Amino acid sequence: KQTLVVLSEEERERLIDLCHSLYRAGTEDELLAFRAAGDFFGVLDLVCRGRRREPPAAELPASFSGIVDYVTAHYSEPACTVAHLCEKFYISKSTLCRRFRRYFRTTPSDYIESRRLSEGKKRLLAGQSVQDACFSCGFSDCSYFILRFRKKFGVTPYRFQRGTAERP
Repeated sequence: KQTLVVLSEEERERLIDLCHSLYRAGTEDELLAFRAAGDFFGVLDLVCRGRRREPPAAELPASFSGIVDYVTAHYSEPACTVAHLCEKFYISKSTLCRRFRRYFRTTPSDYIESRRLSEGKKRLLAGQSVQDACFSCGFSDCSYFILRFRKKFGVTPYRFQRGTAERP
């Protein structure tokens, strides 16, 4: 019996980054090899979490896809919050949370934050400063942006940006 591994876009992105890190570490010093071990366990964690998921539904219900489309278009606005979504789409917080858990295996606030962090990562790669990336993707506090970025990607935004600039 085969098990399908289903990963979100952010998890696929993280998996690729971790594999790239592992590849680079094999050709450099021991400190990077130690970091590579951490990256390897990160890869295993993503794959194991993905194995427990069912494949996503072919199509989201129209009422829910409207909410997802709205988040996709407005995630960079600080006002894009769970409370705002509930008010705008006339839906209770518990129903909204239930739907996000059902279709995306996450909470609405984590989904919004994940979108913001992924966009912040893209902006850092494009050369924006940490502060500009922070505010342009919807965070109102740089310290919080740095904290959450580090938790999600394992490196601070500044070090991420510096590390990608040094790559061949």
